[in-house]
Amino acid sequence: MKRKIIKLILLFLNLRTQRGRRVFLVFWVNLILKIKRRLKLKVTKLLSKVFGLIPNGALKSKLYKFLSVSGSARRYIKKDYTIESFFEELNRAGLGYVILRWYENLPEIQAGEDIDILIRDQDIARINSYLTRDPSGQAIDLYSVSGLRGTDYHSTPYIAPHLAQDIIDNKAYHKNIYAVPNDMHALLSMAYHVVFHKGSQSMLSYDGTSDANAQKADHDYVSVLKELAQKAHIEINDYSFLGLFEFLKNHGWVPENDTLRLYGQRGEWIASLLPKPQKAPFKGSLITFVIRKWALDNNKMDDVLYILKRNNLDVLGVYNLDEEQQMRAKYHIRGGKWDRGSFSKSGGDPVALVVCYNYHPKEPSDKVKKNYPYLEDARAHVKHKIRDHINEELFLSQQVNPIHASDNFEEALDYLKVCLTQAEINHISMQIQIREQLYQTQHEVLEVLSADNTRSKTEKILYNGVPAVKKTFKVGCEEFCAREAFVYEEFSSKAEFIPKLLEKSDNYIIIPWVDDILKELNPSEYKKTLKQHGQDIINAMKFFYDEGYALIGFYDQNVMITDQGKVVLIDFEFLYKYQDKPASFLQSYDIAGLPKDFEGDTPRGIKGKGHTYKNTWKRYLGSIGQYQLDK
Repeated sequence: MKRKIIKLILLFLNLRTQRGRRVFLVFWVNLILKIKRRLKLKVTKLLSKVFGLIPNGALKSKLYKFLSVSGSARRYIKKDYTIESFFEELNRAGLGYVILRWYENLPEIQAGEDIDILIRDQDIARINSYLTRDPSGQAIDLYSVSGLRGTDYHSTPYIAPHLAQDIIDNKAYHKNIYAVPNDMHALLSMAYHVVFHKGSQSMLSYDGTSDANAQKADHDYVSVLKELAQKAHIEINDYSFLGLFEFLKNHGWVPENDTLRLYGQRGEWIASLLPKPQKAPFKGSLITFVIRKWALDNNKMDDVLYILKRNNLDVLGVYNLDEEQQMRAKYHIRGGKWDRGSFSKSGGDPVALVVCYNYHPKEPSDKVKKNYPYLEDARAHVKHKIRDHINEELFLSQQVNPIHASDNFEEALDYLKVCLTQAEINHISMQIQIREQLYQTQHEVLEVLSADNTRSKTEKILYNGVPAVKKTFKVGCEEFCAREAFVYEEFSSKAEFIPKLLEKSDNYIIIPWVDDILKELNPSEYKKTLKQHGQDIINAMKFFYDEGYALIGFYDQNVMITDQGKVVLIDFEFLYKYQDKPASFLQSYDIAGLPKDFEGDTPRGIKGKGHTYKNTWKRYLGSIGQYQLDK
């Protein structure tokens, strides 16, 4: 509730911009649509429950006309067709399909059994014209090559898309009517079904050391597989669960790891097939973001990169994929499933990769880990911020998922291997090594100081035998480092509230350690102590104005006070040299705020005028009129 209130406040504050006004309008329209959708969903669920309690028969068929009942893969052949005439009609229409298994006795089929059909994506609408949701006909489970919504298997393609397409492209015919897998594909697809769909429910021996129990399974899969292997002239020595997995692996019939992890959530046997997590050979984390076609077509790439950088991610490279790379990414990433998912529109196929490095990985919360058990760095979920940023300008019927992200190092590396050359991967690895080498601290670290690590890390170190502070900047943030070094080096001799520079490099500075009494105080004492030193703080701000500079983003965390009552200023990353110096100190950027056309760097989170005396310092120091401003 608190987050919703904050969002509403931000919506009001942003009404001054064209985008803000559009977001505000879209928010209220979408809120009404969401309420309407939820009410409809509740009614539909209630009707579906009632419908499900009614046994199949004439009554259920009649009620079907009046009840809105939806399903996933389950459909039924229309009464107008027999099983034989249904498939003859599919053949005449030239539909790309196969019956996956249990087709040997067609058109005869046992009561209560269904027919599993694999269909080309482009033929879903056409085959649906012969099918219905009315359960009075023969049951069909319809799976599309890409696992499109309503033809998927637990939100994944039934079979890895490139394998599914291969089955259809090389199909055979049973009794010259029924399109079925050829002998080799019949064996492979059955083994795939047993291992990745059935798992422990197949009642096979797990590793050959325990007994199989075919009597408790829905089929005697070992016997079925042996018969299929004989037809395909293939010898399989091990019919245990692990033995069949190795057989599939040897024939290139194992899904990618990200898909395997989804399968693994449905059973321990399947989960045991996952490779041991591969630890990253560096301290930070590698995250690969997959950009979908909609984002490029709608010029959202700049927004994507901006949000990634604002969330402390270092963009190592942006790779636009050629046709061949796009095809590999489509079939081998995200389980080959690139439909609209829970959104109104599909984001399209993958067309680009953005490779990022995070210096400071963040452990996901228990709540997040519950939904994303393989997520290593919570920062990868910036993808949700990107989706929200894009969709908050779109009406509910237009909303889209434009981006996908790897969950861990292994997935990130898999995505790179699918799409990029080894030379490109080596280049990325080298960039990470350079960053980690420059970022490491050679001095003895006494304490890691708390910070958001947006541009740097701050540590208390031992320097020549005494405590000091080292601030190390990330690659690409050297300009911020240079500003800090400039202040400590040039102004410390002019102002005693500025520490001296002990050492500097292109990416770090070292200054003396200061024992700050403020951090030990409670809120009331903290405010009182700052007020006592109000004139010193005002004098420090005016010093920079007199020198022709603005601090930009100057607030209470930039101030330290020693036990001897001395004020010390730190953090000068956003020092700005006036091009046109304001006429008076009261008109300076640190007092009056930033002009609308300000183009310099600003701290993250600053909006509008940014830090002004009124919105930042007045709460601590009171009215500025009580201070002498001519010193």
